Amino acid sequence: MLFYYFIVSLILLLISPYLIISNKARAGIWQKLGFIPSKFYASNNSKNIRLWFHAVSVGEFNAIYPVITKLHDLYPELEIFISTTTKTGNKIAKDSVGNWAHIFYFPLDLPIFIKPWLNKIKPSLIGIVETEIWPGFLSICQKENIPTMLINGRLSPKSYSSFSFFIGNILHKFQKLLLQSELDAHRFMNLSKNKLPIIVTGNIKFDGMKAITNEAKEAIKRDINISENDLVLVAGSTHEGEESAILSAINLLQTKFNLPFNIRLIIAPRHPERFNRVCQIIESYNFTAKRYSQKDKFADSKDIYVLDTIGKLSQFYSVASLAFVGGTLIKIGGHSIVEPCVYGIPVITGKYLYKTKSVADSLINAGTLFMVSDANDLAMTINKLANSATERELAGKAGKVWLANNQGATDKTIEVILDSIKISKHNFKNRELVS
Repeated sequence: MLFYYFIVSLILLLISPYLIISNKARAGIWQKLGFIPSKFYASNNSKNIRLWFHAVSVGEFNAIYPVITKLHDLYPELEIFISTTTKTGNKIAKDSVGNWAHIFYFPLDLPIFIKPWLNKIKPSLIGIVETEIWPGFLSICQKENIPTMLINGRLSPKSYSSFSFFIGNILHKFQKLLLQSELDAHRFMNLSKNKLPIIVTGNIKFDGMKAITNEAKEAIKRDINISENDLVLVAGSTHEGEESAILSAINLLQTKFNLPFNIRLIIAPRHPERFNRVCQIIESYNFTAKRYSQKDKFADSKDIYVLDTIGKLSQFYSVASLAFVGGTLIKIGGHSIVEPCVYGIPVITGKYLYKTKSVADSLINAGTLFMVSDANDLAMTINKLANSATERELAGKAGKVWLANNQGATDKTIEVILDSIKISKHNFKNRELVS
């Protein structure tokens, strides 16, 4: 650990100019360096149980959201703390639960920055969401006898092969590892020489996927001028290179195929800093960029709508006929490929799905996910599904059934948490809410 701390210190020293200059990197820097606002101090007389959950960014916060909200509803006396690393994650957390949870930035992985937070918050339990395995933080928690859990844990093939030599021993510092699937359990066990305290709970993100009301859906359609005869493609969480492929596919569909309807394309870039860039790409393809932030609407067939905000993508899937999920045509590994299934919508992706391989395989077998390799393939797939309402309906229904069969991880996770902080499962079940 001394060698690890030396390396981390050296890296921080080298990148310190970037941390000072970059607005993105500078977000929350004082809290990351261990400077703590007084509102986070635990009273010496406080007997409340304090739970600290760490969610790096938006995706991880969305994963833990069903757990923390249900815990709060069942036990409002629990004090819940949410740390994030990114500015967007911090904003989403504050907007969503900031009225009752404490939101702050996760400290850098050195004792001088970590210990002040542990001493002030005095957490009864710390839950790390998905894949954030920080050796320094976990080692200090172990020395301080603060139990830690990995919640909704997963391990992609890339991470598995890249870090197996490093994190095998670190995993033993967790009190429990709550994992998404048996495949993840197999990968984690292979990293360790000894048995790990693994519990397969399923993927919490599936529980947090709820459809908006029909009234809210119709409001979106009115706001952006979508009619019943339009075929709507929502391209979510896109990255550089993917917008160009999607626009090329739309151009092919409009010029080479005789479609009996208008295609309405809505693009939701993964990263807010790319909003302007995506609009430039759209204009370079001789389309017109319409923006959510400017309250624009579709007017003609050359309009492409940019969802230039965060936290709205799941709602916009409600108006889709088809969904494309980004991070899959390029080597990102995939994002939330299940989210469109809430609305019974067929899902199209690229071939790079290694972060969500087991889920992707299952959705392909269910008949709701369609993989493409490039713009031409994407155009052909859209055309095929667009011209067969029956195939779209069957694929969409298959996705809804699959999602319903794979929910329930939230309650399993909460039971483990309550057991660890000595609140009885029986008491939890007596106070359980109707989902």
